[in-house]
Amino acid sequence: IDAEQRLKDLGVITSQRTTTGWAIGFPNELNPKLLKGMVSLYRPSDKQLDSDLPLILSGSYLLIPDNRLKDGRWDIIITGDYDGQSIKYKESIRY
Repeated sequence: IDAEQRLKDLGVITSQRTTTGWAIGFPNELNPKLLKGMVSLYRPSDKQLDSDLPLILSGSYLLIPDNRLKDGRWDIIITGDYDGQSIKYKESIRY
C-alpha cells in the first residue's frame, strides 16, 4: 500500500484508450530517467495472454501497444521504483 500511495503522492495518473493502444500518463514533474520497473498485463479470462513488458516512458506516457491487448477486461499492474523508492499502480480496464 505504501508503494501505491508513493506513486499517487507524485501526482495524478491518467489512463485512456488511444488509436495505437492504451496510454497511461504520469505526472510531468516525474523524471523518466529515475523510473524503473515492469508492467504486468493480466487477462482474467485467458491466462495464456498474460505478459510482462518493461516500464519505458515516452515523454510522460507509457503506451501499451494495441497488439498486446485483445478486446475485453485486463488488469494492469506496474511495479518498480522511482528515485530509489518502491512504487505500484493497479488498474482494471476494458479494452
